[in-house]
Amino acid sequence: MSRMMILKRSAIIRHRVLPCSIRCGSSWINEYLAGDYAVRQTVIQSQFVAPPKRHTQLESLATDLSKAVGGVAAAIQLRIDLQKMSEDAKSPTLTELDKITQSWLSAAFCVDSLTLQRVTFDSSGSTLETIARADTVHAVRSISALKKRFEISRRCFALFHHSLPNFPLAFIHVGLTSQLANSMRFAVLSLTISSLCTSR
Repeated sequence: MSRMMILKRSAIIRHRVLPCSIRCGSSWINEYLAGDYAVRQTVIQSQFVAPPKRHTQLESLATDLSKAVGGVAAAIQLRIDLQKMSEDAKSPTLTELDKITQSWLSAAFCVDSLTLQRVTFDSSGSTLETIARADTVHAVRSISALKKRFEISRRCFALFHHSLPNFPLAFIHVGLTSQLANSMRFAVLSLTISSLCTSR
């Protein structure tokens, strides 16, 4: 039986812009998800930073996210934007907002809400595109290069949240070898030989 050697893993949440096609009940969340970074920054400033409704809006943030269909997507994007904004200017309000969002996400991403699924070349285009764009170590430069990642001697698995079915939160590439690899060079060589054999 082949043993599996982990070749690569990658988390995608950081510095990623989530799909903006999600619509939900809260008007500010709709506007927020539909805009680019400049628009999202304006929404954050007007909705949570500018007085006099700052404290009221902070208190209702968790409720807004829970009621909204796109709440998870908004919360993930909100944390990304808040971290970027905090690099430019420190603000107690932004720090508090980030803590509330982080706490909400911790509850939303419980084990029961996540599923580990195998990703193949027949998976949705948006899933494959997300994985291809997120791989910054070994960039995917063509469709053929992407297809090679899903050959018979390789596997790809990803974590999904039920509210983002086509957006992998994290993924891992696995290579199948005939024996336990003692080096990356051995693993790459084994996978290359396997690919040549199956292509004949």
